[in-house]
Amino acid sequence: LLYDWCTLNVAPWDSIYMKREMDNLTREDGIWNYFLQYRLEIQK
Repeated sequence: LLYDWCTLNVAPWDSIYMKREMDNLTREDGIWNYFLQYRLEIQK
C-alpha cells in the first residue's frame, strides 16, 4: 500500500475521515500501529 503522508500530517487527527481511512488500512497491515507509535514518540 502507498500512504499519503502529507495528507496524514495535514488532516485533523480526530477527523472522522482519518479514523475511517485508518480503520481500513489496519485491516490490511500493521503500518498504522507503527505510525501511531511514531507519533506518540514525537509528541513526548
